[in-house]
Amino acid sequence: MSDLLITNVDVLTNEGVLKNHAIEIENGFITSIVKDSEVEKAKESAKDVLDGKGQLAAPGLINTHTHIAMGLFRNYADDLELMDWLETAIWPTEAKLNDDMYVMAHNLALLKCCVLVLQPLAICISL
Repeated sequence: MSDLLITNVDVLTNEGVLKNHAIEIENGFITSIVKDSEVEKAKESAKDVLDGKGQLAAPGLINTHTHIAMGLFRNYADDLELMDWLETAIWPTEAKLNDDMYVMAHNLALLKCCVLVLQPLAICISL
């Protein structure tokens, strides 16, 4: 039994797009991807059914290596070449930041984005 069945949806997988499938969700987790030919049986045991016609279900893209607090330095000395920018502008300025400043910068960046996952700090998509 699934909590939610999303029908008539195209599903993006690592093997390509599965056209007109259904997704079973239980306790907030995808439990299976159902072929169109098996949807009627899945509907019988689903608590809720949502029509996903015209929609694409895709995995959330999560960046696990962020420099989110460095948003403070956006556009700072951006007229320099990369190594010059790092060595003469960014690294010396970063060295002056303390833990409280990093937390403040991190929280500020979260206010400017849509949070997907909080692991371990934050992953966001700029709006």
